[in-house]
Amino acid sequence: MRTLINKALYVLRNDSKVYWLVRWVCDLCDKYDDIKVVLTKILFRYGHPDCTNMYQNIAITLTALLLGENDIIKTSLLALNCGFDTDCTCATAGAIIGLLRGADEVIQAYGLTEITYTLGVDIQRRSDKIFDLAEDIAKLGIQFTKSVNSEVVIDDAPEVNFHFEPQPPIELKVHYEDMDPTITLGGKRKVTLYFTNHSQQQQNLFVDIQPVHDIQHDCTFSHLSLKPGETSREKITFTLAEDVPVIYDKNIITVRAHDRKGQHLLDDSFGLVGVVPYKLGGPFWRTEPICNTQLVLEHFFDVHPYEALMGNSKIPGNMTDKVRHFHLNCATDTSTQYLTNEELFAPVQKEWASPIYEQRLVQIPQDSFRLRDFLPFRGPCAAYLSRIVITPQDMDAYIQIGHSAPFQLYLNDQLVAERDYCDTWTAEKVHIGPLPLKKGENRLVFRMTKINEDAKFNITFSKGITMTETSWIWPPRTPIISNSKALPPVAELF
Repeated sequence: MRTLINKALYVLRNDSKVYWLVRWVCDLCDKYDDIKVVLTKILFRYGHPDCTNMYQNIAITLTALLLGENDIIKTSLLALNCGFDTDCTCATAGAIIGLLRGADEVIQAYGLTEITYTLGVDIQRRSDKIFDLAEDIAKLGIQFTKSVNSEVVIDDAPEVNFHFEPQPPIELKVHYEDMDPTITLGGKRKVTLYFTNHSQQQQNLFVDIQPVHDIQHDCTFSHLSLKPGETSREKITFTLAEDVPVIYDKNIITVRAHDRKGQHLLDDSFGLVGVVPYKLGGPFWRTEPICNTQLVLEHFFDVHPYEALMGNSKIPGNMTDKVRHFHLNCATDTSTQYLTNEELFAPVQKEWASPIYEQRLVQIPQDSFRLRDFLPFRGPCAAYLSRIVITPQDMDAYIQIGHSAPFQLYLNDQLVAERDYCDTWTAEKVHIGPLPLKKGENRLVFRMTKINEDAKFNITFSKGITMTETSWIWPPRTPIISNSKALPPVAELF
C-alpha cells in the first residue's frame, strides 16, 4: 500500500496542500499504529465542522488503508469509526483494496455474495449488480484506449466494441469570463462561444442566438464558415438593464445553426444565472442599556453620572464591565423589530435620507454571503433583507439556512425559522419545509443580527428537505419570479 501511495505522489504537485497532507499522514502511520492517535493529530491540523470537507476525509481514508493491512473489513471499520464522511471514506478505501486484491480473492476470503447498489442518477442500467457495473467500466477503459488515448495499452484485454451516439457535426462550447455565469441588474457578462466542425466537409453556418427575459446581446455575426476540424471563437457580451421589472434566476440562451439548405446542424443552449437582488435596511444599533438622557442629566453632578443608567444593564459583571461595555460596544439585540412591513417592501429610493437607517439595493451572486459584504458597519447590529417572490400557481418550497449569527426568517408575515445564537457556518444548519407559496406575490424577510465580524448566512431553495435532493434550479418547470411593484426586481427561477 505504501509503495502504491508513493507512486501516486508523482502525479501530485509538490507545492499542493494534498501532496503534503499525504506525506504527513504516511509519516504519522509509520510512527503510530494507534488510529485514535493518528486521528487526533489529523483533526488538530485539518479538522472541519463540515463532514464532507475533503482534507480530513482524504487523511482518514489514507490512514485506514495504511493501518488496515489490506484487510477489507478491518480497513472499512477503521475508516467508519473515524467518523465524518463515512460513506465516502469507507467506499474509497474498500474500492482500492478491491482493485488490489481482485473480486475473486475478496469473495473467497470473506464469503461475500453478489452485491447490488443504488444509483442516485436517472439512468437505465442492465442491472444493479456491482459486478456488472465494474465489468462495464473495465470495458469502457479498453474502448477508450482505442478512441481517446492510444498510448495506453492493456495486455490480454478482450475485444470490446461499444456503440456510442455519433458526434454531432457542429459542437458548441461556452466559456464565461472569469468562470462566472451570473448577470446582475444593470450589469453585463462576457461569454466566448466556440464552434467546432467535426464533419469531414466545410460547413457554412447561419447562426441564431436567442436570449430570454429581457437579456440583450451584442452579437455581430450570423454566418460562419468552418473547414473540417476548424474551431471559430466568437465573443459576445450579454447585458441586463437596471430597470427591468423581473430578473430570473434561470436564463437559457438558445443557439441554433443551419446550412444554406436549411438543414439543422446545431441546436444547443447555455445559461446565465440572474443575481438575486434584495432590499437592504440597516444597520440598527443601540447601547446596552439604552441611553436615557433625562436620567443622566438628573445625576449630572454625581462623580459617575453614567452609573445611574447601569441598573438597567443586562451585561454581567461588575460596574466597570457594564460602563466599559456601554462606552465601547453596541448591544446584541435579536428580537426588536425595527421596520414595519410597509417600510420593508416600499420601493428603494435612490436619494434615500433617514436619521435612523440606510436602505439600498444589494445583489447577492451566491447562496452564501457575509453581512460585511454589503454592510460596512462593524459593530453589533441588526439588518434586514427583503424581497418579493411571485409564483404562477400554489406550490410548496423547501429552504435551507446556514448561519453563524442569529436570524429570523419570515414568509408572508409568518415567522418560519429563528435561531438566537451563534454557530459555525455550514450550509444546512436549518431545514424548513414544506412551505406553502401561494399563487402571486409572496413576501420574504430575513432579519440578521450581527454579533461579531463573522456574520455569515445562506438562504438556499431546494426541491426537497435537504440539499441532497434534486435542486429546483435546473429542471424544466414554470419559473418562480418576482417583480418590482413593491420591491426592486428580484427573482427565483426553479
